[in-house]
Amino acid sequence: MNQDTLDDEILIETRGGLGIITLNRPQVLNALSLEMIRTIASTLYLWERKDEVKAVVFQGSGGKAFSAGGDIKSFYKAGMDCRKGLVSPRVPVVFFEEEYSLNKQIFDYPKPSVAVMNGITMGGGYGLGGHCDVRIVGPKTVLAMPEVGIGFFPDVGSLYQLNRCPGNYGRYLALSGASIDGYCAAAAGLADIYMEDCSVVLDMATRALDVDDFKGAMIEALGSVGDQEDMENSDVIESVFVDFDVQAILQRLDVEGLAFARETASVMRGRSPTSLAVTARHLEKSENGSFDEIIATDFVLVQNFVRQGDMYEGIRAQIIDKDKDPNWLPNSLEAVSEDNINTYFTPTGYDLEDVQIFEI
Repeated sequence: MNQDTLDDEILIETRGGLGIITLNRPQVLNALSLEMIRTIASTLYLWERKDEVKAVVFQGSGGKAFSAGGDIKSFYKAGMDCRKGLVSPRVPVVFFEEEYSLNKQIFDYPKPSVAVMNGITMGGGYGLGGHCDVRIVGPKTVLAMPEVGIGFFPDVGSLYQLNRCPGNYGRYLALSGASIDGYCAAAAGLADIYMEDCSVVLDMATRALDVDDFKGAMIEALGSVGDQEDMENSDVIESVFVDFDVQAILQRLDVEGLAFARETASVMRGRSPTSLAVTARHLEKSENGSFDEIIATDFVLVQNFVRQGDMYEGIRAQIIDKDKDPNWLPNSLEAVSEDNINTYFTPTGYDLEDVQIFEI
């Protein structure tokens, strides 16, 4: 084992042909800081050029989380400074531009990549692991894209994966922000392998390095691919989330009669109406889109979201003050106009391809 880097937030090592990146902020569920994103990106650039590194593995420390997402409190501070006119709108966007660039780097990475998402995996955590070649979940996995609950939208290119879920399951996850377990994540196609014992992943990955079909060898060696029967409430979800009309979806949930449908409708009505409307439109526009197209739209959306109030109100209510009582503006789906939705998709003149990330 060669321990290349050891600091408070990231552990980086090479071992037997593997490059291993361990997220090491267990006290905050391995939430991603800007410094972590930069360290991961520069490490991947370096390993891309090292013949001795044949595959990359991402994992989380602490036993509880892979990564619960981005460092929201740091963003909130920068965003509030922007709203007060103290800094340019570019300042709160820096985190997202580098995060999305990393998501794209992982999606396009020329060497096999593995993510061990056996723990809490949400938002930016899924953006890190969900675009790897081999995505492993286990008994501790809790996976969600909960952004509509904080007045935001499912970003990090996640709609590329969510739109490919069978039975409209991705629409349900994006619009409700619901959490699912590892069985369900594998069944929905958001992971490739479910396994009870994730401690053997590194050994199995090392053995698969000499096989032409690395992913196939990993799947064969490690365990089961999810069965659609493991997708909870799949029949109701498939029949209800048949389109991108949020009001129609809520009406169908209301008449469904099952407790799950009532609970889902109640949860969605507590989300930001603007977030729901924009997310639904994003799902529709990106249904057959490429990853590059989807994450480019993510970057347009985030630049427009940081200029609006709902995201800050959602973060305040859920994370800062924790009163769980956000004051959404507007506060109903009926009040979200087409013009308002279109505003979020209006290019700002600063595209993801314009972002300058310096390689080492």
